[in-house]
Amino acid sequence: MNMDTYEIAKKYEETARALLYPAKPQKPAEKDYPSHAAYGQALDQWETAKEQWLRLVDEYHAANGRVNQSFEAEILEALGITDHPKASKLWEMAYERGHSGGYYEVAQEAERLVELIY
Repeated sequence: MNMDTYEIAKKYEETARALLYPAKPQKPAEKDYPSHAAYGQALDQWETAKEQWLRLVDEYHAANGRVNQSFEAEILEALGITDHPKASKLWEMAYERGHSGGYYEVAQEAERLVELIY
């Protein structure tokens, strides 16, 4: 892996690690409450917390998507293929092959594949 793509991957690994997935609120158990009214009140609070959590999850996914888009743009630019007609296909293949291993693997796959279009 060349130093440009390595440094880009390193930056995005750190950025992605800074994004924290929100903790899911736990549904209350009826046995933990002395009355149905208290349990009902706890359920209402849980519903509110769950709605807030779902909004936070959406925000997390949106932020993660922005990180991935920026990463793609920087890697394609570093490889000099931003305007190449096969750039998106190359990225698709690199991402599919490497995303389970993180940004470093995606960058490494993109470097391997770029030889096919030049």
